[in-house]
Amino acid sequence: SDLISNFVVFDKIKKLEKKNEILYVGRINTSQKRVDLLLKIWSLLYLKFPDWSLKIVGGGDELESIKSLSVKYKLDNIFFYGFQDAKPFYETASIISLTSAYEGFGITLIEAMQFGVVPIAFNSYLSVTDIINDKVNGCLIEPFNIQKYADALSELMTSSDKLKFYSLASEQYVKKFDLNYIGEHWLEIIKN
Repeated sequence: SDLISNFVVFDKIKKLEKKNEILYVGRINTSQKRVDLLLKIWSLLYLKFPDWSLKIVGGGDELESIKSLSVKYKLDNIFFYGFQDAKPFYETASIISLTSAYEGFGITLIEAMQFGVVPIAFNSYLSVTDIINDKVNGCLIEPFNIQKYADALSELMTSSDKLKFYSLASEQYVKKFDLNYIGEHWLEIIKN
């Protein structure tokens, strides 16, 4: 039998100019979401890419300790926004970066991809391969290899052609998660 995935209600998306922004959206924690690893990855990149920024949208118990960690690492061009509507961030970001150890589904990736934001994540949970097709619409990284993650990000940050290609592929790919598309599948099953 066919599996029917989760759905996203797609907004009417206005095309905005993408900026040199890497985005994280989600709860700030170190056990599941591994935002601490994202800071380590950024520590390998921020000096080489002074025209790029890392925007962290989300809150939680560990927000203050993660902010302290960014100070300890002396990171530049990193911005914390707390809990916010993510849509304005999706509109301008070029890359969405997840470093989770595990996820149920990872809906923020799909939300971002509908805005053409290119996803990169550790291949550390099953459903991520339903969302990211490695080197087609984004990048899957060997779990918790910080250097490989930084290298893949660096490649995206230096290749506007690759970024554009993945961005277009992302927008197309996530249409299969649209409520109308999923709804049709459900109706077909109910009829049968």
